[in-house]
Amino acid sequence: MTSNNKISMIIESLQSAAKPAKFTLDFLRNMGYTSTNDRGIVPLFKKLGFLTDDSVPTVYYMTSCVIKQPTRRSSLHVFVNYIPNYLL
Repeated sequence: MTSNNKISMIIESLQSAAKPAKFTLDFLRNMGYTSTNDRGIVPLFKKLGFLTDDSVPTVYYMTSCVIKQPTRRSSLHVFVNYIPNYLL
């Protein structure tokens, strides 16, 4: 069973990391996320529209996923505006 207990830590790490040309498993490993469970963030980000099919960060990656100081309002904005589009 895959664990998702590091999602918030990964997102927090992204706030201080430079935007990658591609969001790959090597990028995750370089940030210190080496567990096989950490790999699930890549397909999740693709499903949510934060990455293209070839793992290139989208405009949503920078404006929603990697908001420097997330607030309740910005988090709600992500869930209301972006996530439903990918769950249909």
